[in-house]
Amino acid sequence: MTTGGKSKLEVSQIVLQKIPKEAEVTRIEFEGPALAVYTKRPEILIEQSSIIADIVSLIRKRIVVRSDPSVRLPEEETKKTVEETVPKEAEITSINFDPSLGEVIIDSKKPGLVIGKNGAVLQKIVRETKWRPRILRSSAIPSKIISHMRYFLHSESKER
Repeated sequence: MTTGGKSKLEVSQIVLQKIPKEAEVTRIEFEGPALAVYTKRPEILIEQSSIIADIVSLIRKRIVVRSDPSVRLPEEETKKTVEETVPKEAEITSINFDPSLGEVIIDSKKPGLVIGKNGAVLQKIVRETKWRPRILRSSAIPSKIISHMRYFLHSESKER
């Protein structure tokens, strides 16, 4: 199977050559149209986003940087860190986790404050917790369906 004229092995080799060794890549997975790169130090690739942009232009695939599960903070500590890092004015309504993707899902009434100027708050969360933040705007009317779906995603994450 090829991706844009390159085999999966060639794509993996290109990614490994271009990413700095200090990022400590643990594995590379093909997930449909995207490529997931798992590293022990994702903050290096997030701070130097030009590295990823160069690789994307070479291989013509989207790249998602994820932290290796072994380096992520436990969920409770991550929740505390997010609450301390994000300004109170952002009005966080809930913090959920998707362990299979390594994402912390932050529901907020004011998502711009959670992101911060030029993504400063997001980068701080990644540096301190190694979880990848995903920011969602809270709905004006609370929904049981959405809360049940998020609970289900979290509880079934090991099987995904």
